Amino acid sequence: EQREKEGGMANVWMCAVDILSMDPPGENLITYKQKSLVTVIRDFLNKEFPRKGEKDEPDEKKRKEFNASQKKKIAEFVDQFVKPGNPGAKFKKPYDKMLAKLELPKHVKDQIGVSQTIAPVEKSPEVAKTSDKKNVADDVIPEEKEEGKDTKDYKEMLQNGKYYLIPSFFSLMRALKKAKRDYAIVFRTFGSDLSRVVSEFNAFCEGKHICFNGVAPSPLAKFDGSKGTKDFRITNNKGILYRFDNLDATAMAVGTLDKADNKAELEDYYSGGIEEGRITLLNGLQDIYVNLMDTLRGVCSYAIQDDYSYWASKKEASEGGKLLLIDDADYDTHHIFFDDNISSDPSHSIVDVRDLITGEQIPFKRAINKYIVIVDPEKAILENDYFVKRIEECEKRRGEEIENMEKGIASQEEIVQVAKKDEWAILQQLSTNEYLSKAVLPVVYQGLKEIDIE
Repeated sequence: EQREKEGGMANVWMCAVDILSMDPPGENLITYKQKSLVTVIRDFLNKEFPRKGEKDEPDEKKRKEFNASQKKKIAEFVDQFVKPGNPGAKFKKPYDKMLAKLELPKHVKDQIGVSQTIAPVEKSPEVAKTSDKKNVADDVIPEEKEEGKDTKDYKEMLQNGKYYLIPSFFSLMRALKKAKRDYAIVFRTFGSDLSRVVSEFNAFCEGKHICFNGVAPSPLAKFDGSKGTKDFRITNNKGILYRFDNLDATAMAVGTLDKADNKAELEDYYSGGIEEGRITLLNGLQDIYVNLMDTLRGVCSYAIQDDYSYWASKKEASEGGKLLLIDDADYDTHHIFFDDNISSDPSHSIVDVRDLITGEQIPFKRAINKYIVIVDPEKAILENDYFVKRIEECEKRRGEEIENMEKGIASQEEIVQVAKKDEWAILQQLSTNEYLSKAVLPVVYQGLKEIDIE
């Protein structure tokens, strides 16, 4: 709302609801999910904590130090959200509850030398990272580093006393293994966190993760191909996806997370790695999909760096988002994409769901809770079986769809669309006499019948 302030009117953020919700609680309320507010916050923070470019500060070391300082100030500013006197103060209790859930077990903290008494509110920047949700500071001042070059060991990331990958993710993998399910994991991100995710994930798969290494009382979890198990470790099963307006030009560099400066010159950029056999450059949706599926039948995981610049060029509309290809004819494979930034509004959504054969977008109503899931961060943190339950829901919907397809029953939405399209196309191709016979005379005939009756 607007309030009087010295020098004029000023915008003041007010909390209008009492519970956390993924859905807008009112039509006239602005939420943090709305693009307009993201822009407002970003513009405000850029103005309050401006960063320096090469022209402002030629000295790279000084520039990085200044920008890092500004980023820290932004994190501290955002951290005030749940403190007394701020808009989110009423949510401090659920906030602290989530932080507590993300705390490492005491025996683990003792092993790595981390104090058990960590003030929860003072660590909110780490929570944003732990929940795999981009920090506002990361949005405004991205880290200046080479893509894919972050090789920080996962134990260093745990020094803040919290999980990096949320516990419910590990619970999902263990539950699927116990149920002897055939599945694969694909990490997708627009951010710079992929190497850190891979570091912790591989440690988990190898039974070396400090929370799952079998050292009492920690349970043992291994997904490294030993003792007849499937290998989920990520080594060369990774790549960078490049998107273009022409879908057929879509490309992916496999075997690297090193991003090309100019995606119009991919072959030149990766020529050395291609000659050495370390990198493969794929072109077109079909080749990319086949490579992904073939890889996942062997090593059951993949890490993909998505094309953020393309999504930004589409003003963050779904048509430029993370590409998810669906082969309707493949009844044995069920793709499920989890992301907390998916929206029913195609003008601002992070996943682009498309039919592999036609390249056409699959409507949100058909894809939601079947191929895509809007992740509720609060529930994903607090409920260990959150992902397990959501997968069950998606499998139920996909099963119903397959059953209907086998019976020749299309969805009501598809029936209406096809009927309208086919009927008009047929009428346009008819001769004059045939058109009169099919479209005009039936109507006239009914009118004549009424006249005759009267």
